[in-house]
Amino acid sequence: INAEYGVKTFLILRTWQMEESKTAQIPLYRKIQKVLSTDFENPEFLTALKNLSQFYGQNSLSSRWNLREQIEQRCLNVNNQFLAVFDEIQKVLALSLIHI
Repeated sequence: INAEYGVKTFLILRTWQMEESKTAQIPLYRKIQKVLSTDFENPEFLTALKNLSQFYGQNSLSSRWNLREQIEQRCLNVNNQFLAVFDEIQKVLALSLIHI
């Protein structure tokens, strides 16, 4: 026991630490702590929110249910566009190799 603290204070602090440890094991508590520790001024976070707001309309139950599907569909579309552009580049390169 530290000389600064009396026995009573030490016991109170120890009990508080034990309760804090138990509370940290509760999933909801951890989720809340994660949200509270989020840096909402982070430029990457703000960019993500701006991108999300471009296709996420009304905040309704059906919109929230479909959000993951919409995000996955957008990713799929971006990948397909990339493949289409890459296919064109590959065709041009193949033609240029034939003429060399």
